[in-house]
Amino acid sequence: MELKRLTGAIEDAEMRLRELVASRAANNTTEEAAVQQRASLHVLMGLMEATIAPGIDKFLERLAWTDPVTGDPRYGPVMQDKIRALHVRVETLRTELEAVAAPVESDGAAVQAQLEQRLREEQAAAESRAEQERVVAAAAEAAAHELERQRAEAEATVIAQEHARLAAAAQKVREERSRQQAEDDARAAAEREALLELHKRTVVGLEGLRPAMSTLRAAVAALPDCRSRWPQALATLHTFLKHICSAPENPVYRQIKESNVHFVDAVGQYPGARDVLLAMGFVLQYQEGGGVYIMEEPDLAADMDKWSDWFETLKAMRDYVESLGSQPLNTGAS
Repeated sequence: MELKRLTGAIEDAEMRLRELVASRAANNTTEEAAVQQRASLHVLMGLMEATIAPGIDKFLERLAWTDPVTGDPRYGPVMQDKIRALHVRVETLRTELEAVAAPVESDGAAVQAQLEQRLREEQAAAESRAEQERVVAAAAEAAAHELERQRAEAEATVIAQEHARLAAAAQKVREERSRQQAEDDARAAAEREALLELHKRTVVGLEGLRPAMSTLRAAVAALPDCRSRWPQALATLHTFLKHICSAPENPVYRQIKESNVHFVDAVGQYPGARDVLLAMGFVLQYQEGGGVYIMEEPDLAADMDKWSDWFETLKAMRDYVESLGSQPLNTGAS
């Protein structure tokens, strides 16, 4: 029943996403369309975060469950295939949703800004008309030429003061942006240097993976719900290695977004997670949109021995991570 409800939620989200993409593809640029698209995006994101993501995570975690008596997996092959197929659909949905989220949100926010600007302009116009009426009424009771001279002089003073104020504000903004940019550049340079040093210190393979897993284990073991979080972290890491071993030529399996919600929830949030991935052979690179862990496959045609060593190391690490699942959480990784 849970799987049926999750499937229904995924189908609902896929339909909503198709409608959203179709609306965008139709180049419907009206304010009403932008507002509706933004509302649809928020519904989709809420559905993903509240129902779909936790639902698929629950089933993925259960894939690792076994019968305590027989040791057989809790789910049979058919059910496992269904869960993995749903997982693929969820990841596809997540990727496609991320692709449209920024422009939809940006357009919707722009429309909101336009509406607010329009309201301000209407209010300013109303205030201007009221002021004009007061000036006309006052001018009728006084000497017309003298009043106009005084008004023009006062207006010129106000304009000059406003120009001076705006110039000072603009200069302050420029200085703040320059300072912030300098800080950002310095921070980015320091992060790149630290990352380079970390890559240099990292030992790829079991020799580096064991201490990294010990660090990760200690971080998870300190949490109140460590009994559920540790199997989830192991299952996620094992899935990464298993997928790469099953299709080492597929670059999709050898890339992990640092900001991936499932990755962060299962592994990435803990101390030691980065060291684990680097020890596996991933390299953290910063691209447009954030950090990405990338594992390069050696050129099989150029150096078969190097490729074979790489693949054997992957399998050894996969088996090692799998073996940790049978060890008590309160013992050190070895």
